[in-house]
Amino acid sequence: MSGFHLEIDDREPRRQLQRIGLFLSDLRPFWPLVVPLFIGWMRAQFQSEGAFAGQPWSPLSHRYGIWKHVHYPGKPILQLRGELRHAASSPERHATPRTLTLTIRDPKLQFHQEGTDEMPARPLVFEHLPPVALAELELAAGRYVDSLLGRL
Repeated sequence: MSGFHLEIDDREPRRQLQRIGLFLSDLRPFWPLVVPLFIGWMRAQFQSEGAFAGQPWSPLSHRYGIWKHVHYPGKPILQLRGELRHAASSPERHATPRTLTLTIRDPKLQFHQEGTDEMPARPLVFEHLPPVALAELELAAGRYVDSLLGRL
């Protein structure tokens, strides 16, 4: 009687899984892929006047809208001299193996983000990723993992 014997050596798959785990324990190579996404999300926030994140900004007050139209014709909300938009398109970056912190350095951001007694909030930075942003981030993560798998 002849028999059938199958032996599977799992050392190589284990080694590859350990390498993937090591790659994923330090995401610093992934963070440069996230920064352009964030900058694009900020651009979309400005272009849509907040609607990108699902919360369109309140219109300017009538009085301020007239003043802005006279002194800065054609400038949209939150874009008087372009300083905030510039800061949002070049955030400071601090990366660790597990976190990426992007900081928009503009003293006016907090007032727009939270509002004041005389001005409604017009948040530039959103609390939750809009669905399209989440999809872009998931796609970038998938491509990153695929590139890691290609190195094995």
